[in-house]
Amino acid sequence: MLEKVEKTQSGRATSSSGANCGLDSEQGDGKKAEKLILSIDAPSEIENSRLWVAEAERRLKELREATVEEIRVEEVFRRARAAIT
Repeated sequence: MLEKVEKTQSGRATSSSGANCGLDSEQGDGKKAEKLILSIDAPSEIENSRLWVAEAERRLKELREATVEEIRVEEVFRRARAAIT
């Protein structure tokens, strides 16, 4: 459920339920926005684990079906170094 967030006269952000959002006036506007966005969009630890398991299973399936090419770790690092230098 989304709640309306407002800034009080003291500079603190509160939600429509009156809860302090932890966004103090000493923080820059960018930091406030970032903290708020992360608090809304962050998956739970259980959901994050579920997503990583699904990704690992998808990648293993692709390797077994030979729909992707396996690349040795040495080659991955060589390419990464070349891209940043």
